[in-house]
Amino acid sequence: MLTFKRLLAQTKSRRARQALLAGKVEDMINTWVRARCVLFVRSATQSIRAGNGELTAERIGEIWLSGAAGRELGPAIDDPPGL
Repeated sequence: MLTFKRLLAQTKSRRARQALLAGKVEDMINTWVRARCVLFVRSATQSIRAGNGELTAERIGEIWLSGAAGRELGPAIDDPPGL
């Protein structure tokens, strides 16, 4: 982040600054997603090791929503009927 801040401060072009900022936002979102995926895989693995057998699509969804992603996104997740 220190390097990014320095680079941003030294960049004079508006377009270049926008590109740097957009890239940083994308990096932050990707970091969040990767961290949630790690937590999800750990929970899914624990479920399998607990003897629950193969995971169904429904169980995978339950694990995802019961973890950090579900708590953090909360009502922003829309579960359409029939899925």
